Amino acid sequence: MDCDECGSLLSYSHQSTRRYETEYEESGVIGRASTNQDEYVFECEECDSDATHVKFFSLTIRPQGAENIDGVLRFCRDEGIIGLGWGVEDYSFEKPKSYLRYRRDEENEPGKVRRDIKDFVIWMETNDIVFLYDKPTSQYYLAQVEGDWNWVDDADLSEAKRKEFKRNDIWQFRDATWHKMPRKYLTGDVLSGTPPPQSTLHKKDFNEQQAKYLALLPGEPDVDADADLEALQDRLRQEAFGVNGDPETLLRPLTDEELETIVVSYVQRHTDAVLMQNTTNDDLPDVESLLRATGDDGRPVTIGTQVKRGGLSNKGDLKNFLENADELYIYASGETGITGATELTDREVAEYMCYYIAELPPSALLRLEQIYG
Repeated sequence: MDCDECGSLLSYSHQSTRRYETEYEESGVIGRASTNQDEYVFECEECDSDATHVKFFSLTIRPQGAENIDGVLRFCRDEGIIGLGWGVEDYSFEKPKSYLRYRRDEENEPGKVRRDIKDFVIWMETNDIVFLYDKPTSQYYLAQVEGDWNWVDDADLSEAKRKEFKRNDIWQFRDATWHKMPRKYLTGDVLSGTPPPQSTLHKKDFNEQQAKYLALLPGEPDVDADADLEALQDRLRQEAFGVNGDPETLLRPLTDEELETIVVSYVQRHTDAVLMQNTTNDDLPDVESLLRATGDDGRPVTIGTQVKRGGLSNKGDLKNFLENADELYIYASGETGITGATELTDREVAEYMCYYIAELPPSALLRLEQIYG
């Protein structure tokens, strides 16, 4: 993020929580509105310009009225905007307060407007950063807000362009600059709640280290991610299978959760199974993941996984599971003695990590890049 005054790169300063308040009492729109939100403050070390305050949001762009719902996000990206639906024909909303008044009356609940709308219309500001996810391409983006709120019928658009916006069910928007999110930023902490499970737009809060990286991300030059990945892959192969290599070396720094995810991915590749349940219920206390596949005869195949860095604590549950299921994959120390189970070795898991590196969970990939990149 660059300084508007001198163009120098801004430096991260601190995190704070700010209370935003606004009043529309003169026009009788929504009365008094307020919100609390974490802000991340950036300052210029080269000049005396005012500090830049950044808020983070997560946005789902899939308006239900679009002709092709899967293409709306990329339409917004190509237009250089972020947008929402909630359209209204034959109404003019030159200012946010007139639209908010309409929404209040439409919802027939005085003083109440959807939080998604208020965040987008009132609280979002220039320099704020928005997370977006394109489901059809599995691509994450960051968009940096650069403009005020616009209503499509009152915006500076040609009539043809206006119709195109409406075909995509985009009725309100803000100008924004889009950036693909590099793979190294796709950690679980960053992506948690992205996109939000229930709402269209919601706030995202981070620790200071994450906010520093993410706010500076739009200023980073593009990198050749494929070449970067190939170099890491070569290094992992050398560490695991080189002259002095050891497959266990690759597994040691991974968390239990990352290792479990890698084993599930291994099973999916080898069985073409679909993950049904990541952590099973009390009926299967010692089976961590449940998968389903289709057998050669067309019948359903039930598969379980168990990952333990040490020995297994309750083999009886796993034996009982295997009596009623089709397959069980285990990664654990030493022989398990469970007849019919497939016991994965360090070498098999490490080979999968090296040869199918793009399938690794993002947090594990980031950790390996930090160690071996």
